[in-house]
Amino acid sequence: METSEKPFLKDYWEGLYREADMAIGPPDPVLVEIAADLKPGRAVDLGAGDGANSLWLAECGWQVDAVDFASQALDRATYVADRRGFSMSAHVADLLAYQPDQPADLVLFSFIHLPPEQRRRMLAHASEMLAPGGTMIYIGITEVDMSEHGIAPEVFASMEAVVTDLPADLKPVRTEQKPRTVEYNGTEHPHIGVTVTARKGPAPS
Repeated sequence: METSEKPFLKDYWEGLYREADMAIGPPDPVLVEIAADLKPGRAVDLGAGDGANSLWLAECGWQVDAVDFASQALDRATYVADRRGFSMSAHVADLLAYQPDQPADLVLFSFIHLPPEQRRRMLAHASEMLAPGGTMIYIGITEVDMSEHGIAPEVFASMEAVVTDLPADLKPVRTEQKPRTVEYNGTEHPHIGVTVTARKGPAPS
């Protein structure tokens, strides 16, 4: 999701967060379930938006880099993090180019839906950012028809597609595709949810 290629998309999200109510919603319940079994460390939340997931991770003791191309969204997240005293830093950056200053123990992609080539780059980038033994969590939806908006169906990858696109050093440890609800615009909508959790193998000896 590169701002240089899609400035109109950046403008859309900047405007959306500029006009949005200040209240930030709860974290994704799928993340809450998976991360409950992980030891807090350094986390990178790519496509963090207004920080619902980042703030929850920080509250749980993670040191979080919240990354998004929409500065308005990150301003909201930073405001809340500062008020609550959470360990979260915000970075306005291209999601496919951001590099943390230290290897991450967790890389999260939540509802970052990209065309296949960019998705493969995103997953490879996750591996580059992760420390050996680190965890990647992909949360999304599939079987979505947005053809009337010019969005191809393969953007909303199935569980099998995400697993196939994983680089060799990321091994799936949990995969799931099942119905779930997603809340947006104040309403819950039914979708087919996709979750892929993968772990990076140890460094070569």
